[in-house]
Amino acid sequence: MPAGDYPPAAMVAADVRAELDDDPGAGRTSPTWWERLTSDRAAAVVFGVYVALAFPLILFVLGSDRWFLRDDWEFLTDRSMTDAGQLFADHYGHWTTLPIIAYRSMWKVVGINSYVPYEAMVVTVHLVACVLIRQVMRRAGVGAWIASATAAAFVLFGAGDQNITWAFQISMAGSLAFGLAALLVLDHEGGPSPRDAVGLALGLASLMCSGIGPLMIVGTTAALLLRRGWKRALLASVPLAAAYVAWHLAVDPEFSSTARPETSTIVDWVRTGIGGTFEALVGDHLVAAIILAVGTIGGVALAAVDRHREGDWRTIGLPVGLLVILPLLFASTSFRLWIFGTDFATSGRYLHIAAAVLLPSIALAADALARRKAVAGVALLVPLAIGVPTNIRLFNSSIFGPAYFDGQEIAILGAANSPLAEQVPDWVLPDPEPTNGDALTVEWLLEAKEDGLVPEAPPTSAAGEAATTIRLGVAQPPDGELEGPCEVIDGPVVIELDRGERFRLLGPAAAVLLDGDEPLSWRVALRPQGTGVYEITLPDLRFQLTSLSGSTGPLVCLP
Repeated sequence: MPAGDYPPAAMVAADVRAELDDDPGAGRTSPTWWERLTSDRAAAVVFGVYVALAFPLILFVLGSDRWFLRDDWEFLTDRSMTDAGQLFADHYGHWTTLPIIAYRSMWKVVGINSYVPYEAMVVTVHLVACVLIRQVMRRAGVGAWIASATAAAFVLFGAGDQNITWAFQISMAGSLAFGLAALLVLDHEGGPSPRDAVGLALGLASLMCSGIGPLMIVGTTAALLLRRGWKRALLASVPLAAAYVAWHLAVDPEFSSTARPETSTIVDWVRTGIGGTFEALVGDHLVAAIILAVGTIGGVALAAVDRHREGDWRTIGLPVGLLVILPLLFASTSFRLWIFGTDFATSGRYLHIAAAVLLPSIALAADALARRKAVAGVALLVPLAIGVPTNIRLFNSSIFGPAYFDGQEIAILGAANSPLAEQVPDWVLPDPEPTNGDALTVEWLLEAKEDGLVPEAPPTSAAGEAATTIRLGVAQPPDGELEGPCEVIDGPVVIELDRGERFRLLGPAAAVLLDGDEPLSWRVALRPQGTGVYEITLPDLRFQLTSLSGSTGPLVCLP
């Protein structure tokens, strides 16, 4: 059956079946053990087993300490599948309709009783992307074992663990996986067919996951232009571009209002991001990264020459076309995030996407070298193997490690299960970190708990319970007003106000509940937003405030 005539449901799977049907012993009564070991079928099976084993390893070992974090809360508390405005509204400029649907669906089933089901979603999407990356390599004519070895480096790519274990990053990982699937489906011979509708639907899904979607469509267009010509590229890009523009015009997404970076800053971001991707793949070994980069450039050039001589140069189109995404990824992110410094280009979420679109070209280069001399192709993959142990260790190595997630769980679930929660105003935010949004209120937690969607609080000490008292009893009111004049007082200072009274905090501070002069609680960070006005929401509170920076200057303004 010609490549363009596959039924839509079997398009990508056909490539895998072809490998599994490979018979190195055709014409023989029984293939030798060596032929079986080195066959395409063996390579596909080994890679499949590796990916299958990686799922529980990532979910229950490498990423087992995760809990709900920052953007997770917006999709849980402030979005709805029944309100089109909330469903299609942007998230910091990103179109995230599909992740919202995924979160809201999971919320109805498990609430926040466990983070594992949420994390399982993003782990699954990541591993699907791993399989699709390998298929891109195979579609480009890369040998089965080289494709398996190269794609394997992405499976446990700890440098990009934000997109592997943080459930919210189903957004960026989803754009990657849907984009790769769209590319493989749209890449076929012949004219328009029903499979194109499937490919465009997958491309639309990529757009509806995150701002990586438009980049994936650009990469898909470039790849199909090289692989199939301009007509196929236009067919794949114009409808999706129209859909994205229509959403943009309807929603008018908010983007950063900061000044745009200088051209030199954008160039630095692109250089740092691409260089950082090579380094991340090899475990931050500079020499190995240089070898990998030089070998990739040289190997891709050799592949182009070899395929041209064979009259089949278009076979390199998919890997080479995806490379267009690399500079666009880092250039586009620099427009919004340049103020955080060039090193922010090497954040895990960006390294994950960059590595995914770079690896097919690395595999193409290794295959070209191996066709000349097997040891040369293997040598190019050695740096990737060197990077695997380091990447495994990098899982959960950021500031959002086990201690952070344990603290978040104790703070939020402790407030939800505290008898004091019934005594404070509905608007109180038990964890007032601004990145958690303003909808994670006591009211929301109590309603969710009543519906069985909030678990019991984890065990904590008396100091932990006292810290919950501070979180519930000292809160920033929605109006943020302070009536009358106030007196500026240097820190540290002991606060003892009646319920309903307010004060203004002049900078980040640590609060400790007191019994007389004895500390009862852990230090609770108070980071004032807006006017910095706080209200006492529980009676009989006595607590001390000290500056988080250690300063002894002006700290509060008391009525």
